[in-house]
Amino acid sequence: MNIRTTRHVLTGILLAAFVASLAAIVHGYLAEEFFEDDFTSLAVKTVGQYAGPLSIVAAAYFADADTRDERNPSGAGAIAVLFTALWCVFTAGRTVMFILSRDETVDVLTKWNTDVVPITSFLIDGTLAYFFVSAAKTKGQGAARPTG
Repeated sequence: MNIRTTRHVLTGILLAAFVASLAAIVHGYLAEEFFEDDFTSLAVKTVGQYAGPLSIVAAAYFADADTRDERNPSGAGAIAVLFTALWCVFTAGRTVMFILSRDETVDVLTKWNTDVVPITSFLIDGTLAYFFVSAAKTKGQGAARPTG
């Protein structure tokens, strides 16, 4: 895959997982599985968990307006897509399974969102940042230039 295609794939994966998570929460609220306060709390936490990765990908769109159809450097694109897809299945899947289980309380999902998601989000943010920085260095944008 080239850099532009990889960026589009990453955006699609993240947006699909984000929408799936929010749709599950809305479905749970409409099915009256939890109260409005819990709905608001879960929705805000879901937006927060996807804000980091989505902002990194969005920044890549604005930072690299002249992307050429260059190949991904050293397989970083494939790694970024793989890790992002796994993270999205992990996080969105947990939210969907919470709604489907009907046995767990909102506190369980809130605790999971507080304890597990920030750690995994940090790792996926790092993976995405590495991909976009390595792509920029391949094109000479991030490489050190001699001074003087």
